[in-house]
Amino acid sequence: MRKNTGCLSLLAGIIAIAVFFIFTMSVPPSVFLIIFFGLYFLLILTGIRKKPKESKPETELREPEVEKDSGKTKLDELKSELSDLRDVIKAFRVLGLSMDASYTKVNQTYYKLVQKIQKSKMPEEERQKKLKELEDAYNILQEYYSKKY
Repeated sequence: MRKNTGCLSLLAGIIAIAVFFIFTMSVPPSVFLIIFFGLYFLLILTGIRKKPKESKPETELREPEVEKDSGKTKLDELKSELSDLRDVIKAFRVLGLSMDASYTKVNQTYYKLVQKIQKSKMPEEERQKKLKELEDAYNILQEYYSKKY
């Protein structure tokens, strides 16, 4: 509908002029209709078109920015942060907690799980493996909470 806005406003102007001439002069309405429809079809055939919007130039691909001091790119930093977040998520899963667990809840859960594993009657090798996994998860979450607060 917005496409024809210019066409419709032009037609409204033509109608206003024609009505003015019909009432001020003695032009028969049939002549007005012939002129009106002639102009209308002329406008439709030729079409009043707005200029097309200029397209923006394509952005060029740039090399990743390198920091002068460390030599790391921003992409490398983001990859590192993503890897850290994956470790944090894995640590929460190991402890069986949700991501919104508080620091105290993490501590309580860790110590409960350690006690449970130490009291269990599983083979020593398997017990040591589980304790190591819990300890790694706990250390990752301690680091996460120290950065967070």
